[in-house]
Amino acid sequence: MLSLVVPFGAMSAAIGIFTLLGFVTGIEMLYRPISGGPATHPMTATGLILTGGALIFIQPFRTPPQSLACFALALFLGLLGLLDIRFHTGLINFLSPFKSVIAQADREGTPIRMGWNTALFFVLLSLSLFARYLNRPLTSQIIAMSAAASPLIAIVGYGYGYASFYGQMSLLTVAGASLLALGAFFSTSRQGLARVLTNPWRSGRLARIQLAILTISPFLAGLGMELVLHIRVYQGMPALVIFLTLVNSLTIGLGAIAYDQSERRARLADRLIRRAAIEDSLTKMGNRRKLETEGRHIYERALAANRAVSILMIDIDHFKKINDRFGHERGDEVLRLIASQIGKFFRIGDVLVRFGGEEFVAVLPGCDVPRAHGLAEKLRNSIAEHNLAWGIGINEPVTVSIGIAAGRRDVPLMDALDEADQALYAAKNNGRNRVEIFTAA
Repeated sequence: MLSLVVPFGAMSAAIGIFTLLGFVTGIEMLYRPISGGPATHPMTATGLILTGGALIFIQPFRTPPQSLACFALALFLGLLGLLDIRFHTGLINFLSPFKSVIAQADREGTPIRMGWNTALFFVLLSLSLFARYLNRPLTSQIIAMSAAASPLIAIVGYGYGYASFYGQMSLLTVAGASLLALGAFFSTSRQGLARVLTNPWRSGRLARIQLAILTISPFLAGLGMELVLHIRVYQGMPALVIFLTLVNSLTIGLGAIAYDQSERRARLADRLIRRAAIEDSLTKMGNRRKLETEGRHIYERALAANRAVSILMIDIDHFKKINDRFGHERGDEVLRLIASQIGKFFRIGDVLVRFGGEEFVAVLPGCDVPRAHGLAEKLRNSIAEHNLAWGIGINEPVTVSIGIAAGRRDVPLMDALDEADQALYAAKNNGRNRVEIFTAA
């Protein structure tokens, strides 16, 4: 949904621009879509352009200076509008262009004004985006939802035909404000309630369905009573619709957050269980099960694509002597050190596992035997020459022997592993601390 923020801002700014073009060209329909109804004030159009432009420049985790400047101007505009309504200062019209058009409309009894709902909307929207700037995503979303109440009330008023609900807010302003409220809300879609509503998991899907049903159904029920059953609803019905919509939205939002947190904990627990099933707890490398599942899949996929695959069997020399002389705790430290060193020499796509005891296996897709031999020699030298175990109190060299085998289409992974083990056995017989390549007898 973050990708929709810029289009929402652009459409809102376009509404403001077309409104001002209506004043420039004298085409009343561009700023007063319903003849004799409310019109969008030039300063309202300016506010739509400012806030729409701010959303266009906004970035996922950053609010650029030009957006902040637009928010500040929109906040000033909204506060000025509220002061003008409360104290009849006339400042909005004084600062507005097209004064003659506004004056002519007043004389004809069809005034062009910024209503309190529009002014309050600009104040709340600007505060929502400032909260985003201060990295308060949930606060930003709550304020954006509060700002959305202004166009929502106006929509209900237009739907039921109650002018007191929309006041001086024209349909153009309603459309622009609705887009801006959505844009502000989803500008933090990677956090808070917006993240819950947009996530692909069950909690997000359920929240979206509930929100759609429980916010639209009260409005449609009331309209159905009037238009289909020809029952004139009492004047409190629109207020009840708005109340139910806001309460339902809040209830669904809080419930969705709680459900999402529970679902996230369940997914995390599931990931940990899955990870534990294929991970060696001591070295944090993969285990034998990972080799038999992921390793087999990668091995067969590489061969099917006519790519080379090499298998390395790595064994720590004289590991039993290390355990007997220095204890199993030091032996475990050696295993962790060797596993860490092995991980430095291979790629992300390679499968590295602790096969059992002091043995490790590497499945290298896209790597032929000569290249695998070069990597194995570098690994062997790095372990033998740097005396890795000295730092844990083992004052004698620790070395490894390595056997290499080439994967082939007619040879299953475990058979190729047996061939690498035969090469490893040859390395042990030939003096250890060396690399040998399997050759068929």
